[in-house]
Amino acid sequence: MILNLNDLPSQRFQCDICVVGTGAAGLTLASGLLKSRASVLFLESGGFEIERESSDLNRCEISDLHFVGHRLGRSRVIGGSTRCWTGQLLPLDADDFEKRSWIPQSGWPFGHFELERYYKKALNLLGVDDLNFDSDLLELLNVHDQPFDKEGFRFYFSKYSPHPDLRNLFLSDIAASPDVTLLYHANLTRIDLSEDLKRVTQLVAKNQKLVSFDINCGKAILCLGGIETPRMLLANNHQIAEGIGNRYRIVGKHFQDHPALRIGTLHSKDPPRVLQLFGPRLHKDRLYVGKISLSPTKQQQLATLNATAYVDVGYRPRVLEKRMLVNLFRERMQNNYIPANTFNTLFQLLLKSLLAVVQRSFTEREAEFVITMMTEQEPSAESAITLGSTRDRYGIPCAKIQWRLTENTWKTIMCFARLLKQQFESTQLGTLEFLPYIKNLSSLWRIYPHESFHHMGSTRMAISSDKGVVDPNCKLFDVDNLYVISSSVFPTSGSSNPTLTIVALAYRLLDHLGL
Repeated sequence: MILNLNDLPSQRFQCDICVVGTGAAGLTLASGLLKSRASVLFLESGGFEIERESSDLNRCEISDLHFVGHRLGRSRVIGGSTRCWTGQLLPLDADDFEKRSWIPQSGWPFGHFELERYYKKALNLLGVDDLNFDSDLLELLNVHDQPFDKEGFRFYFSKYSPHPDLRNLFLSDIAASPDVTLLYHANLTRIDLSEDLKRVTQLVAKNQKLVSFDINCGKAILCLGGIETPRMLLANNHQIAEGIGNRYRIVGKHFQDHPALRIGTLHSKDPPRVLQLFGPRLHKDRLYVGKISLSPTKQQQLATLNATAYVDVGYRPRVLEKRMLVNLFRERMQNNYIPANTFNTLFQLLLKSLLAVVQRSFTEREAEFVITMMTEQEPSAESAITLGSTRDRYGIPCAKIQWRLTENTWKTIMCFARLLKQQFESTQLGTLEFLPYIKNLSSLWRIYPHESFHHMGSTRMAISSDKGVVDPNCKLFDVDNLYVISSSVFPTSGSSNPTLTIVALAYRLLDHLGL
């Protein structure tokens, strides 16, 4: 059954399992919970469509780099961010799960093999094939002359779900189920623990009229994403001063996104070949897009983070350049440490480079391609979600985002860009002309990358509670019946879009719970 909490009088709900959030994680859990005999309650802050009143709850305070993802990258609506997601699917690389000596805080508590069968289930749910992402797809798409050095590079394809809006798979079943109830316009405001602080005894939700509803549940699963999850754990400090699960002050720390930026333009005398490798490819109505990364061996040799690059076919103005300009202005106006001549030089260089790209897009478009890079973010306690000084309409402190990148980010960008240029030119795919901020080294590098709306790492998974917030089964170390399923549990993020791994982790939790 599906109910609007705004239409109900204050009351107490009882359930075996309460799932908070109906994005990719929550809806994947629904696939198993609908078949179980458990009584299940789903809570969703938004409604059927994106509404201003719900979206305003995503407001955050920003204390470091410009971060528009707190508004643009989240959707409080039934279906969560899958309502505005393009459907791109990539698993994490096997090496992303490993401890890498040159990356502090790296390594998952289990290896890639642990998620292999769950990745297959996730791909099936999302309507795509279970072929591997490199050799199988190279054969399927008739790419027989992959020209890149296999020792230094990995060439592969991402897949796109034909039905990225996951709620369409489950809403009718939820509406017809006698055991599963979805309450929308239901905002989680409080988590109460037992006297020994080891169990959730009650959740409290409020509707948009600020009427309270108590929920008694056997298990609670937070599927709230990389910003809202630490916010709710930290804000529930009425029993534990530092917040739930925060004994070692780790909740909110190691917050990650995927820093991304355009690095330049590929001038090609063989555009059909570039398009065959990197252009969108359709096979039996399924979409694939080519990508290239440094091989694990090369990453280790150069001590870089993981990173991927792809080709934009034709120039389309996007928010990326605007964000770089905003970062530039913020540093100039707020920190006031950029000399006026440096500011003016960078500003003019950026404007000229963008103008040149726009002009080229109208002349011989088929021979020129924009190259974009997306990198892993090194886990760092200084990049964090904390509580801000303002509160939302429910009285909960807003999240405060300090998105901070380490020097290894720029090192990775510069190393990868240089090697890509050499590779494109040695394979005669074209000449890569760098944008000015790639050509000229600068101590101001932090203003150039932007986030990718991939909010990760803020309630990281670990073997022990002094290293993370949740255990390998995504249960809070200190609370026996409270789980987290979202990219917030990722210890490291690789350079893959996180949704496929989120879905795989949700399937793994269903198995752990015997559902």
